[in-house]
Amino acid sequence: MTSLHTPALSPARTRQRGFSLLEVLIALLILSIGLLGLAGLQTFSVKFVHQSYQRTQATLQIYDIIDRMRANGVAVAAGNYALALPLGSPPPAAPDCEANACVVPQNMAAYDMRQWYMNVTQRAGLSQGNASITPVGGSLFDITISWREHDLTFTQSIRAHLP
Repeated sequence: MTSLHTPALSPARTRQRGFSLLEVLIALLILSIGLLGLAGLQTFSVKFVHQSYQRTQATLQIYDIIDRMRANGVAVAAGNYALALPLGSPPPAAPDCEANACVVPQNMAAYDMRQWYMNVTQRAGLSQGNASITPVGGSLFDITISWREHDLTFTQSIRAHLP
């Protein structure tokens, strides 16, 4: 004889109800923590890439003035390349060598320092950028660029020997 009897649920089977839902929730929690960690890494990555960009810009600007100084050896020997301005100072005065050719090395040195200072403080992407050229003695020069990012001051400096 056949009965239409439904089997009763066993106690072990009733204890497992909702277990797969709990597994899914735990997996989502672990996944969300992992994604938050990745977002944090991405934020640090963007920050470090920007700092690297600024260091590169500072280095390029330092080599720019070194090249300008090498091209004007007479003014270097005469001591015309020295620049030390407080932060936020206007660029140094100089003749306009684009309109009128600067044939006097001292005028070219003044023009070079003005253009370089404007590049560092306004065009290179260095926030609160400042630049200085300090003769150390003889043909040695300390060329320094500093800038601020957030609450930190960064400085890039090179000592150059110019013949």
